Amino acid sequence: MGFRPKRFDVAGMHPDEAWRAVANIAETVDDLRKQFVGTAHAADVNTLIWKWRESKPRRFANEPDADVQRFLKRGVEIVDAVKERMPLGLSRAQQLVRDRCDEMAKSMQKVLDKRRSSPMTKPL
Repeated sequence: MGFRPKRFDVAGMHPDEAWRAVANIAETVDDLRKQFVGTAHAADVNTLIWKWRESKPRRFANEPDADVQRFLKRGVEIVDAVKERMPLGLSRAQQLVRDRCDEMAKSMQKVLDKRRSSPMTKPL
């Protein structure tokens, strides 16, 4: 028996960067949701966001990397869907968060795909 250190990445991303992205996309989606309070689209937007918010991965709960990647990807999809209903579109900060999370989700998917196809991960 020896000491086995934990893997220090989240699907190829530094943990601090990945969890910062999770927090940023969650905050951005919540800001977008608040803009629809009291409008005709409020119920549609809340329904779209509710289940996604419940699936937010927790940093210290040893969440699987795929859950983090899915959360980021779905957050970007929600931002894109809500953006179409906004008369002025996204703010610059919201667009930057959306773009960064989209890049990260795609990059993380490549790492996850590579792990699945690795001979070390194939069942015996």
